Amino acid sequence: MCICCDFIFRDPEIWRLACLKVWGRSCMKLVPYTSWREMFLERPRVRFDGVYISKTTYIRQGEQSLDGFYRAWHQVEYYRYMRFFPDGQVLMLTTPEEPQSIVPRLRSRNTRTDAILLGHYRLSQDTDNQTKVYAVITKKKEEKPLDYKYRFFRRVPVQETDHSFHVGLQLCSSGRQRFNKLVWIHHSCHITYKSTGEIAVTAFEIDKMYTPLFFARVKSFTAFSEKPL
Repeated sequence: MCICCDFIFRDPEIWRLACLKVWGRSCMKLVPYTSWREMFLERPRVRFDGVYISKTTYIRQGEQSLDGFYRAWHQVEYYRYMRFFPDGQVLMLTTPEEPQSIVPRLRSRNTRTDAILLGHYRLSQDTDNQTKVYAVITKKKEEKPLDYKYRFFRRVPVQETDHSFHVGLQLCSSGRQRFNKLVWIHHSCHITYKSTGEIAVTAFEIDKMYTPLFFARVKSFTAFSEKPL
């Protein structure tokens, strides 16, 4: 590497802009770091060059046979995927499909994958120096075609609602890998009734079904960028 390139890569302004892109206003001060570059390399943050994935497996009891001698059991497997972007957006998907078929579809936030959730996230550092990731995500809205076949029939009015999911995760390191593990700390569904503005909140219990998400690097993601720094 030439001396000129090395000078550019260590330019404090470039690293300051990179830090602002990741942490926003919460990184206005360098303390306790000695440089913007050190902050970017050492401060806990989510990674953008891959996907966080969790796999959940459980046994579900089936129906009893007609003769009553046995009852079937089924092994259920499904995955959760989370893809973070530098501009604060995040994708989340829960599906039985394996990573080989799903990960390529998460390269862009404009994916047409069914059941994909899109939202925004922020990083928060508490007094115990633990980094949390908080996100609010919703299902991508799809325009429904007008049904002219029944336009002359009176329909029963349906109360319109908006659904959003609030997610809380703790960013951890596992072994020698940094920032590669997300542990669930909160998950709830918020239903907003448009006519009244009333909000109903249902909090889900964080149990063994909420397995940690581990980071998997995807080489093709590092060569893809929608915006310059």
